Amino acid sequence: MIISVGYRVNSAKATRFRIWATQVLRDHIIKGYTINEQRLREESAKLQMMQQTVALLARTLTNQELVNDTGRDVLRVITDYVYALNLLDRYENN
Repeated sequence: MIISVGYRVNSAKATRFRIWATQVLRDHIIKGYTINEQRLREESAKLQMMQQTVALLARTLTNQELVNDTGRDVLRVITDYVYALNLLDRYENN
């Protein structure tokens, strides 16, 4: 539908849009899916920042001995969660 609307407009911009839209549609039909690469890169950057934050927090709390047994258990759960997210991210990107 979007491509057909694009054909009702005659301009260089409309032509570029039709070429782009046709290519995206063709790729989707061939692959069976579409990936938003910019969003994927942004989410990957957020995941890396979260991993670094958790690692820093774990090191700081452990080195300063500010964690009791319950705190260590919570920290272990958070660290394992980040590890699982990292594994899922690597699986999805390979």
